[in-house]
Amino acid sequence: MYLPTGTELSQVYDAPPNLFQEGLIKRNLAFAVDGQFDHRRMSVERLLAEVKSWRVLPNRRAGTVVTEMLTALDEAVATITPPKGVSAGMAEQVQWNVRRLLAGSEISRRKRWSSAHAPTCSNYLKGSAPASNRRHRPRTKTNSVLILG
Repeated sequence: MYLPTGTELSQVYDAPPNLFQEGLIKRNLAFAVDGQFDHRRMSVERLLAEVKSWRVLPNRRAGTVVTEMLTALDEAVATITPPKGVSAGMAEQVQWNVRRLLAGSEISRRKRWSSAHAPTCSNYLKGSAPASNRRHRPRTKTNSVLILG
């Protein structure tokens, strides 16, 4: 959002509740993140590449912001009771997605889940991401959003 006080991301933009409605599942975001629309392909690496393309934050600050945001979201989902009417399993899926991102993985598809520690994004900032995550990807300049659901 372009505001008189500066530019910032909208609090919620691309949150498709249809991920929990049989027959209505759509996995694409409205806008690409680092050229990728499929939310299962989201990763910290993609988030950091997208932030870098905006040229508004230094790389180190971007990594700090992404880590803090994901950590805060993980803590919030773990401590807040979802309101009545929320789709069954939604909070657990959001937390699983966040923990996948914190672990340096793509969101992917949910498999058997076990609790994991929450590492930071520093391995991506230092260029030591796993080789499978460092392959070149074609870039397209787009607006960006993130789906964690």
